[in-house]
Amino acid sequence: MLGIKSGIEENYSCFIASYDGKTNPFTQTLVSEISNALNNSISPVLVTSQVRTHQSAKIDSNYYRCCAKIAFNFLAFCSGKDFVLNSKFNPLRDWIVNGGKNEFVHILHPNKTSTLKFPEDSHQIIIFVLDGNLVASVKLYDNFNNLVILCRNFDKKFTIQGLICDWKNEKEYEFYEYIASSIKDAPR
Repeated sequence: MLGIKSGIEENYSCFIASYDGKTNPFTQTLVSEISNALNNSISPVLVTSQVRTHQSAKIDSNYYRCCAKIAFNFLAFCSGKDFVLNSKFNPLRDWIVNGGKNEFVHILHPNKTSTLKFPEDSHQIIIFVLDGNLVASVKLYDNFNNLVILCRNFDKKFTIQGLICDWKNEKEYEFYEYIASSIKDAPR
């Protein structure tokens, strides 16, 4: 499978996908073989058709554990290795690694009343203290919102930490940086 990034004409990024990453290494010889095969093939014919698709998604324990891992990794990034090695995080760490009963991640219903607007389809993670628990909101594609309980009975001071990933525009913002720019750009 050859993938080419759209929107770029003269210079382009492409990749070869294979099951092990070694079977078809990306070399000039391979590019030449593909080019020759395309040049010697029948000329393409433009065909249009009405496409219909159907999708379904299964949210299982792997999805919840992945959300917890994202939150826990971000907590480690913000607070450091020593912080997340505290034994208070052992139940979460054990569940991420070994599975079991999900007592950590809950899907939240969308909140359409928020006045703070994030970039379209962005990913957001915000860690804060709620009712004595250290929690993270992990939101994917500005739609799938999950509450991750990182640590129960959290009794330390913690400043809200967050990251906004605007992957469509290839930008990342710290939470407070994004809030500040949103306030600055708000109509008066």
